[in-house]
Amino acid sequence: MRTRSWLFALLFALAYLIPDAYYDVNGIATEGLSIVPAREIQHGALYFRDFVTWTPPGLPYLLACVFALFGPSLLAARLITT
Repeated sequence: MRTRSWLFALLFALAYLIPDAYYDVNGIATEGLSIVPAREIQHGALYFRDFVTWTPPGLPYLLACVFALFGPSLLAARLITT
């Protein structure tokens, strides 16, 4: 009985904490919504002319600079957006 309660507590903690690492409060994957505008900027698009996002205008430009320096990666986007 004691083993099952620990197992239940562990599964509950994992089910609660793991999605929080990938999604914000509203359940939207923030990195994906930040990476796409950054890649568009790297290919010559301009903010407010070619696209608009819910993020502040500086974030796609910051990510575009980080991608130019270190290459496009999800890890870089997560480190900047968190």
